[in-house]
Amino acid sequence: MLSKLIRYEWKAVARVCIPMYGGLILAAMLTHFLLGNLERFSSTLYDIITMAMSTLCFGLFMAAFVLTLIIQIQRFSKNLLGDEGYLMFTLPASVSQHITAKLVVAVLLDVLSGAAAILAVLALALDGTMWLDLPGDFFDMIVYVDWSDWLLLLEVLILCLAAGAVGMLHIYASIAVGHLARKHRTLAAFGAYFGFAVALNILFTGMLEIFVSSTWMAEIGRWFMELKGDTGGHLLMWLLILGIAVLGAGFFVLTRYLLKNHLNLE
Repeated sequence: MLSKLIRYEWKAVARVCIPMYGGLILAAMLTHFLLGNLERFSSTLYDIITMAMSTLCFGLFMAAFVLTLIIQIQRFSKNLLGDEGYLMFTLPASVSQHITAKLVVAVLLDVLSGAAAILAVLALALDGTMWLDLPGDFFDMIVYVDWSDWLLLLEVLILCLAAGAVGMLHIYASIAVGHLARKHRTLAAFGAYFGFAVALNILFTGMLEIFVSSTWMAEIGRWFMELKGDTGGHLLMWLLILGIAVLGAGFFVLTRYLLKNHLNLE
């Protein structure tokens, strides 16, 4: 059932997001062409068209992230906690499956929007010959870059995906808490979001002060320094990933509990 929920969720967002990401890349390519031929086709009309296309490209850059976030939030709040929730919770799927489906597609949208933005930047910056050189440059990077650096890159990507997922779970938990209010649920959700952020900031600051002032933290630091090669750096990355995963699990459990035991679709 989870796979069906993911497919349904993907179809709901793809019809809006895919054209938007494609439009961003196309606008970047057209902007690159127009800017590259300013001297060749210099005229007032051409300058106006170039400025308009550059403005459109910048607007699509902003929309790729802002509208993606709005869609991610609406797919959770309206689809599960709005009028559609009556239908969604009659399906033979658990609350965990509903949340997971939303989360998987939300993270996928983060990846696609980021990839579209990178391709758009490359389209603006590179000319035709540079595009032809990209495969060779990438192959040289694969051959000459050390495996430890590739592992670090993989760890950074996993960390970014985990951070993106936790960010969405933070929003989901805030919306679920805000939905407990009888009135002004959107305002309550904003309050819950900032309340969680403040509480986490206080928690992390307190933990950092304890670690810095403790004698055993210095011993751990020396132990990290004595590890061979890049082992200490890789271990630190996985500890960060684990910490983010634990935080995400907390938001997930809270959201699941509220949707399962305190759901109010009135």
